[in-house]
Amino acid sequence: MRGEGLELQLTPEQSEVGRARRETASHLRSGGLSEGDASRCAMIVGELVANAVEYGDFDRDEAAIGVRLQVNAHTILIQVANPAGLRCLLNLPELDRTLRSARERRGLADGFQQKARGIPRIALEGRATLSYSMDEDLTLNAFAVTTSTGNAA
Repeated sequence: MRGEGLELQLTPEQSEVGRARRETASHLRSGGLSEGDASRCAMIVGELVANAVEYGDFDRDEAAIGVRLQVNAHTILIQVANPAGLRCLLNLPELDRTLRSARERRGLADGFQQKARGIPRIALEGRATLSYSMDEDLTLNAFAVTTSTGNAA
């Protein structure tokens, strides 16, 4: 599956979270990744898309959520992009704190993992490293990088 990617354009609706998860899992399974890796990456995509739906600014015409998935050797890169408005910009300091906290908690016990949601869940259950960037046109790009455990048997 090396080098193969997936790109989705989603409307900012909660129902699109499920679609993004299903298409991600299907794409990864069809490319030979294990069920565990496909499910984990689908969860990561779902959490990032849910955040985009909640915090994005979709007042602009044709505003959408973009999802990109790239698999290279044993690394999986997930990018979710959405237009960012004032609400999103005001939440960036909280996003920074959450990312720092998630990085610190990656080594914690499973009890915390079961309670985690959103970004902490991505870091802990998804075993992913997260970051974000803001483009000049106020597009927020959320990135998650994880590794695959191998191909399906």
